[in-house]
Amino acid sequence: MLGIYLIHDNQLKRVLIWDYIFPNLDYLHSSWFVLFFIRKVLAVFIICSAIELLRKRYVERLMAAAVDRRWPPVQRMACAVQAKWMRSMGLVGECGLSECNPWARRGLCLTRD
Repeated sequence: MLGIYLIHDNQLKRVLIWDYIFPNLDYLHSSWFVLFFIRKVLAVFIICSAIELLRKRYVERLMAAAVDRRWPPVQRMACAVQAKWMRSMGLVGECGLSECNPWARRGLCLTRD
């Protein structure tokens, strides 16, 4: 539902949807306004739902695959930064609380030198 809201309330698409595709002012004084309004809301919901489903099915899968491929180097870099920071603070380890903590793999606990 959040994706549907974000699609139809986007500043770039709001004008297109509400002013050009479904202009409200054309039917404002018509006896068909309520029917037009219901049809308009359902159409926007269905179209935005379809866009959201396509985004989840195709775009999100591709992005997840790209992140999965690039995650191990990022994680190693984060672990190196964490280890450097802990050494600079005089800390030894965290007792296995973090999978990327190099001291946790050795079973060392968090202590000061």
